Amino acid sequence: MRMWLPPPDRRGRGFTAVELVVSTLIMCMLGAIFARVMGRLRQSAQPTLSDRLVINIETTRASGLLMDRIRESLEVVRPTLGETTPFLVLRNALNEMNLLFLEPDEANSALCKKTLYRLKSYTRDGTPGGTTEQLFDSVQRLTFTCTSPNQVQFSLVLGNLKGEFGLVTQVGMMSFGELE
Repeated sequence: MRMWLPPPDRRGRGFTAVELVVSTLIMCMLGAIFARVMGRLRQSAQPTLSDRLVINIETTRASGLLMDRIRESLEVVRPTLGETTPFLVLRNALNEMNLLFLEPDEANSALCKKTLYRLKSYTRDGTPGGTTEQLFDSVQRLTFTCTSPNQVQFSLVLGNLKGEFGLVTQVGMMSFGELE
């Protein structure tokens, strides 16, 4: 008796040309989709990084300007010791009062779709009405805390369309009473 065996399987030895072409097409399509997704991710990440750097630099510049204003003063009038306020009143060596305060910035607020302010400085310097100067804009939050009679800590957050950046700084003032 002879046993029946199935015919030899040709498919066991390799792939047909049609199978190779179909698998190559699928791999090419997946590669093209992957390349397109990676290109979009690269494009969206670069502006975000540059925007973060811009807001970081603006915040650092604003902080330096604010520190210079505070260091030029002799004493903190308001806030009182331990108090936190959104404004700062200082007295300088010429006995002039300087008020740092926030004013709403309607144009930037509408553009960025968040509440933003301008930091302004008012100095009562003997001129009629005093002198008002805008120091910088795009302030999202600013608070001052008097930590000692000659030190002020401020918390500053600047914002733009792409994000925000904040920092906390403590600034000491020169006390001329200690020089005598």
